Amino acid sequence: MLLMPLGSGGKEVGLDELEQLLNSAFDSKISGINAKASSLVKGIDDAKALLLQACDQFDMNEAAPDTEYMRIANTKQIKEQKPLYTAGLRRIIGLERQADAKNLYSSYYSRLSSARSMMDDILKINNKFRPVLEAYANHLSRFRAGFSTMGRYVKELNARLGSRAQDFDEYKRVLEEIEKMKTFDDELASLGKISADMADGKSGDTAEQEKDAEELAKRLSVKMAEINEIDRAIGDVKANIMHILSPLDKAARKYEHGLSSKMYLTHYMEDPVGRLSGSDEAMKEFTKLVSALKKEIEESRIVVKNRIEALQAIEFILRGDMLSFLKEIELLEAKSRPLGREADSIRGLIREIDRAQAGKRKSAMAADEIRGRLERVAAARESATRKTEELLERYYKMQIKIAL
Repeated sequence: MLLMPLGSGGKEVGLDELEQLLNSAFDSKISGINAKASSLVKGIDDAKALLLQACDQFDMNEAAPDTEYMRIANTKQIKEQKPLYTAGLRRIIGLERQADAKNLYSSYYSRLSSARSMMDDILKINNKFRPVLEAYANHLSRFRAGFSTMGRYVKELNARLGSRAQDFDEYKRVLEEIEKMKTFDDELASLGKISADMADGKSGDTAEQEKDAEELAKRLSVKMAEINEIDRAIGDVKANIMHILSPLDKAARKYEHGLSSKMYLTHYMEDPVGRLSGSDEAMKEFTKLVSALKKEIEESRIVVKNRIEALQAIEFILRGDMLSFLKEIELLEAKSRPLGREADSIRGLIREIDRAQAGKRKSAMAADEIRGRLERVAAARESATRKTEELLERYYKMQIKIAL
C-alpha cells in the first residue's frame, strides 16, 4: 500500500508495512552507534583471524611439551591431543551462526551473542584440553592475545548496545502492539468466515467445519513449533549460565561458611535467572559478592582445587557476560509472548468450532457468541491500533494513520 497524506498531515500505512516502518524509524534513531559498532564488529572479526593464525602457528610448532611442573602428564597423549585442540578451535571459530538483522540493534546484538558464545565455547575446549595448554603454556601468547582482544571488543560492543537499551525497550513496546494487531486481525478474519458460514446456514456443515479446524490445527502446530524452538533456546542459555557458574559452588560455600554474617552469593547462584533478571539492585549485590570472592581466591584465603575454573566463572560475571545472557533471555521471552497470544487465539477459534459442531441445535446462540467475540476482538484491535499510533508519535515523532 502506498503512503498517502491525510488531511491532518499524517500518512496512511497498511498493517503489513508497519514492522518495516518501525525498523526504519528505530534504525534512524540509533544510527549514532553504527560507526563505532561496525568498527567493533570488525575488531571481533580481526580477533577471530588472529586466533586462526595462532592455530596455524601452533600446528607448525614442533617444540616438545614442557611437563616439568605438571603433577600428572602423559607426553605421548599430549602430543596426540595438540592437533585435536586446534581442530576444535577452528571448528568453533568457523561456525556460522545465523544473524538476526531486522534492524541495526538486532544485527549488532546478534553478532555480540555470536562472539560471546564463541568465547564460551573456547573456554570449554580449553578446559577439555587443559593438559595441552599447561604443557605448551609458553607458546600460547597469540591465543591469549586474540582471545583478550576479542573480549575487549565484545565488552565495548555490549556497553554500546547497553547505552541504547531504553531505545530498544521502546522499540519492543511498539513491536508488541503491532504483533497484537496482527493477531487480532487474523482472528477477526477467521471469526468472520465462521460467522458468514453460520449466516448462510452452513453451521451444520460438519465437513466444512472440520476443514476449518484442520487448517487452524496446522497453524497452531506451526506456532507451537516456533514457541518450542524459543523455549529450547532459553533453556540452552540457562543451562550455559549454570554450567559456567558451577565451578564457583564450592568456593562460594567456603566463603559464606567463613563469615560471621550470612552472605547470599549461593542464594543467587541457585537460581541466577529468576533472582537476577530485571533487578539492577540484585545484580549489583551479586557482582559485589563475586568481586569479594575473587579477592579471597586470588589471595589464597580460600583454596579450591578448581581455582582456574572458578576464576574463569568470576570473570564471566564481572566482564558483563552474565548480564548479557540475562538480556538474551529477556529478548527471547519478548519474542515468545506474541506467539503465545496467537497460539491462544487459535486455540480459542478451534474451541469455537468444536462448540459449533457440538451445538447444532443451538446455532442461534452460537451465532450470538461469535458476534460477541467479533465485537470484543475488533475493540481490542482498535485499542492496539490507537496505542501503536500513539507510541510511534511519542518515540519517533511519526504521525500516521494505520489502515486496517
